[in-house]
Amino acid sequence: MIDSHAHLDSEKFDSDRKEIIDRAIKSGVSVIINPGADGNLEELAKPLEIADSFENVFATVGVHPQEADKVDEKIFEKTKELLRNEKVVGLGEIGLENSDKNPPMEKQIEILKNFVDIASGSGKPCVFHIRDAHQEFQQFLKSYGREIKGIMHCFSGTLDDAKFYLEKGFYISVAGIITFPNAENLREVIKEIPLERLFVETDSPFLAPQNHRGQRNESSFVVEVAKKIAEIKNLSFEEVEKATDFNVCNFLNLPRVF
Repeated sequence: MIDSHAHLDSEKFDSDRKEIIDRAIKSGVSVIINPGADGNLEELAKPLEIADSFENVFATVGVHPQEADKVDEKIFEKTKELLRNEKVVGLGEIGLENSDKNPPMEKQIEILKNFVDIASGSGKPCVFHIRDAHQEFQQFLKSYGREIKGIMHCFSGTLDDAKFYLEKGFYISVAGIITFPNAENLREVIKEIPLERLFVETDSPFLAPQNHRGQRNESSFVVEVAKKIAEIKNLSFEEVEKATDFNVCNFLNLPRVF
């Protein structure tokens, strides 16, 4: 099983990061991908530093849209440099988010375009964080004019949104939200998404699955996400595990040795 999105660099793991990774391995998690999100230059490489310390951890590098106003040319240049490392498998998380606490949407779109340009030049995919901004993001994709390789991290949109991204060739990544009692609409959407286009993730330390609500989320809990997908699609856990592992390895060019 691969946890395609876990913030191992979070300060919430500073006291027991190795134990978290060891526990994930014991639960059957063979690979963890640590995404970048921090807008501070000195923190940009932290996901890679952690990936370099653990054989089964890989990284992506990027800045969360909430921190778009911190991004400058030094961040862009450092991102280009980090993307050349073989343990960095993508650019992200990047994207758009509608909230009064976020930078203006125009600024977020400006930063997003620059990051997507960098990813396109590297040949590596983007990990997109889109919250309450699917309309704006889809308009961006329509106007961008070039092919983009993308993963929709922690997807919570509608079936129409999912169809749009699938037509673009994107993959849909599913987190513990699908286990929440009030997520019936999302479960109906996941039922319609082909298994060969799904990733599973924890987004830990956030969004612990229902069986662990109130706890700090961790990579070993990604098994709960896969079990719920299996239930939704009337498949075995092994089928979901095999397919989602293949999807991640194939799309991110990970070695199939785990």
